[in-house]
Amino acid sequence: MIFYLKFVNVYRMDKLDKILEGHQIICWDIDNTLINGPNSLLFRQWIKNNPDREHHIITFRCQYQDIQNIQHELQFDSEDFHTGIFKSIMTMPSEYDLDHIYPNEIRKLAHLDAQEFYDITHGLDKNHMMECLEICNNYKAQSCLSVNSKILIDDLYDYLKPSFDANDLLLIDALGYF
Repeated sequence: MIFYLKFVNVYRMDKLDKILEGHQIICWDIDNTLINGPNSLLFRQWIKNNPDREHHIITFRCQYQDIQNIQHELQFDSEDFHTGIFKSIMTMPSEYDLDHIYPNEIRKLAHLDAQEFYDITHGLDKNHMMECLEICNNYKAQSCLSVNSKILIDDLYDYLKPSFDANDLLLIDALGYF
């Protein structure tokens, strides 16, 4: 059993090596990617094995949230995995975070039909809301471009894919099988 587990882990690491081969600057999501995801330990080990690469974190977390928790969360299994490994941590500007601006409304928007959407958003500043949605849709692709990275590993594959395709960037599904 131990031999089988080691073989699977080596295979998974080799597969990740092939995917990230040729990328010097790599961007990573936090939630469900570097922490609490099915491949988090694999990704974290790959980062530790490749300190010669430039690693960046891009998250939808905002500055109003306790970003200091990132350090603690990254060290859940190893004190030698910390924010110092990353060249930068890019957070969502809080003025565009819909969850912060419209906390009661935005939680309800995920699975609504058109009438329910109208009922909940009626009376809200729709122009600002649409501006926020547009910025959110493009935030991670634009952040990758800002550090000259052509790749992001993230769990929100379906949501981010259109903006990555539009910018000719590679998006890797963090929840996929490696």
